[in-house]
Amino acid sequence: MEEGMVESRKNLKRNKILSTIRYRSDISRHDVKKITAYSMTTVLNVINELVEKEFLIEEKCDITRPGRKPTWLSINPEGQYFIGVEFNAKGIHCVVVNFAFKIIYSEQYKITKEMNVEGIIDKIKHSIKKALDFLGERSRRVLGIGVGLPGYIDRTKGIGLEYAHIERWKNINIKEILEKEFQYDICIENNINTMAIAYRWQQYGETSDDFVLVSIKYGTRMGMIMDNKLFVGNGGNAGEIAHMKLMNGNRLCSCGKIGCVDTEVSFMAIKSKMIERMMYGYFKDIKEAICGNVDEITMDMFIKSVLRGNKDAIELLEETASYLGRCLTPVIATLNPKRIFLASESGFAGKIFSDKVYEVIEQNVTPILLKDFNVKCIKVERNMGAFGAAMLVMEKEYTTVEPNTQKK
Repeated sequence: MEEGMVESRKNLKRNKILSTIRYRSDISRHDVKKITAYSMTTVLNVINELVEKEFLIEEKCDITRPGRKPTWLSINPEGQYFIGVEFNAKGIHCVVVNFAFKIIYSEQYKITKEMNVEGIIDKIKHSIKKALDFLGERSRRVLGIGVGLPGYIDRTKGIGLEYAHIERWKNINIKEILEKEFQYDICIENNINTMAIAYRWQQYGETSDDFVLVSIKYGTRMGMIMDNKLFVGNGGNAGEIAHMKLMNGNRLCSCGKIGCVDTEVSFMAIKSKMIERMMYGYFKDIKEAICGNVDEITMDMFIKSVLRGNKDAIELLEETASYLGRCLTPVIATLNPKRIFLASESGFAGKIFSDKVYEVIEQNVTPILLKDFNVKCIKVERNMGAFGAAMLVMEKEYTTVEPNTQKK
């Protein structure tokens, strides 16, 4: 156990030195010593090892200056790679992230209604193989593969427990399947949690405010960053608000219950309400655009109708915001986060929607909890969850959190 702790401390020093170099330009070994307060012997040994492994690049200073010229250090983007895969009922997204934390490869694949569980797993394998083919010889530098799973998961065993939008997706040991296929370490996390991880790195880097990211697409779920770490709760499924019972909710949910959040807030809920209301003469602009084929309804159509000032669309948007605001009220009362980000590919009409959600929250939460708090709609890329899955692999190896402070 003592030997393992020594190794953890050694890795922590390595990671802090990497982090120190990563976010600075024109930095030398002497600069690293001053910033980290490590001994010069430690700094020299660690950096020499990182240079030997090609994780760092050395570059001679070409500036005219008195005295001995320093050697600048920088991250080698090709030092290591991380593969991330995320999927939902409609598609699979796969990315390769380099050691500079940049996406260098991104691809997406459709999931059709006709595909069974085995077909989806084959498609996931295919997406990873294509990513490895892209890397070619560089694939020897792949640290691992992160996978963002939809629905409920057993994150310890790497099992997809249940996902309502894919038939027969129950107790799928995706970690075991992929490790056997690819011989890489496989990291499993819920796909909305990987979105939260991605947003943390994109917006905050290594030090983050507390925030809640609410994903609004086929279902509704939260990813939570608390104390600069992903909060997963007991069993790993914290944030599953989709099937919370809403007061006055009376619509049938895919889970078989009545009045769940998903029946009022998700894109599926919005679409079904639009279809119902079209039967009574509402949403004429969208009905004309789709020529009566309701399968053609998209979230973008709805949002564009809102932005055009269509009364029917605005009323439905405000109705959705009201339900979501009431759903988030106990979240704010319990967690007291600094930010809530409402994440969707459409951007959900920006401030029109977020201001309405905030208004409902303000009516139901004590003002003390809303100090320096705000709600913001963010438009996200389709591969955001895949990027977060890749960064999950990176975090496992290159965390800068002290070993004895990490949650067990």
